[in-house]
Amino acid sequence: MPGIVERLDQLGKEVEELKRAVFPQRSPKRRVSLKGALRGVKISEKDIREAQRSLFPPARVK
Repeated sequence: MPGIVERLDQLGKEVEELKRAVFPQRSPKRRVSLKGALRGVKISEKDIREAQRSLFPPARVK
């Protein structure tokens, strides 16, 4: 089965080309850098813990 990975990579590229042909208004999403967006803002360990708790609430056991 040599060449399967290469063939899958090629098929993935072909699918992306087809997507661009069918949906030309959809361009690949670019990453937006937030570096420097909060210049001068101090983030404490407490802020990080609170953010983690809000994003990842503890699981409830029934």
